[in-house]
Amino acid sequence: MIDKTKSKKCKPLKYRFLYIVIVCVLLSCEPQPPRRPVLQKSHSFLDQTIALNKALLLQETALIKAYMEKDSLNEYSSSPHGFWYKYERKGAANYTPGSGDKVFYTYEVFSLENQVLYTQTDIGAQAYLVDKQDLLPGLANGLKLMHAGDKVSFLFPSHSLYASAGDQHKIARNQPLQITIQLNQILKKNESN
Repeated sequence: MIDKTKSKKCKPLKYRFLYIVIVCVLLSCEPQPPRRPVLQKSHSFLDQTIALNKALLLQETALIKAYMEKDSLNEYSSSPHGFWYKYERKGAANYTPGSGDKVFYTYEVFSLENQVLYTQTDIGAQAYLVDKQDLLPGLANGLKLMHAGDKVSFLFPSHSLYASAGDQHKIARNQPLQITIQLNQILKKNESN
């Protein structure tokens, strides 16, 4: 015969043992500390990029200065935006475009070797809403220096225009350029509405 009292005692003992094991397992599990990011020396890549860009800018500036020395009959002015320019013709107007004004202009693009890359016919007449539309930074900043009727030749380092991409056609990567702009008309913001 089976002793029923003995089997009843065993069951609670089994459960107690199982309960103790579960509690021990749960208490022994510590939450894992948060993982720290893997340290990468990204600043070294950034430092290399900065050094390469500075070297490229020095090289392009040297090319532009050599161009201006060859063109010694003309006087170039420097812009706070990092480009140089000379007046081919000055207009009679005394107003330069401001934010929200609409300007109408034509331009042509040359290499620093005076090779025509794009003519006015290739590009066509242009309109630009100052500071309200996207435009190459060099062109946008150059137009703000001009008066209606001015014709100005600008010497731009590549970072002001197409930078390392070029235009995928005639303008190479990291190519400084000469761009001659004719500003035909300025519509002041309150006049263009």
